[in-house]
Amino acid sequence: MNPSSKMYPYRQAFQGVGEGVQSRVRLRDCLASDYPLLARWDSSYYDEVDRTEVFVERQFASEFKEALGDPKQKILVAQVGDNVAGFIWVEEMFEDGGPLGYITNIHIDKRFRNIGLAQYLLNVVEEYFRSRNIGRLQLEVCEDNTPARHIYLKNGYTQVGDYLEKTLTLDEN
Repeated sequence: MNPSSKMYPYRQAFQGVGEGVQSRVRLRDCLASDYPLLARWDSSYYDEVDRTEVFVERQFASEFKEALGDPKQKILVAQVGDNVAGFIWVEEMFEDGGPLGYITNIHIDKRFRNIGLAQYLLNVVEEYFRSRNIGRLQLEVCEDNTPARHIYLKNGYTQVGDYLEKTLTLDEN
């Protein structure tokens, strides 16, 4: 199997997620061919908050291309059937004297919201970072993005300065 089409079997990530999501969602590595859709989703948010689309698309294109070739970054795409339903983009960093898992971007297509997909992707990220012995997670979210803030706070993230952070319990093995 081509590594870029690998499906991830994060079974633990289904904890607390409805059976409808469990049976329908498949997770895979992002492909270069996913770029147009992911860029459109990313820029659609900024269009709503009055940023110029051209700047956002150029910035996203540069960061996207860099991420696909960087072993410290991972973009996972959630599929429901043949449809791309969402994605999550994470990065391993080293900050303040220790490892940090940074959630760069998460987006769920409007057609697949409110079915537990964002919860599933957050669970996957936590499982992924635990497997890499990274116990501190961080992200930024706009104050006016109430649905996103709600899910992060519900999942144990707390406000630390400009960021939301969460500490994971790591296995001592």
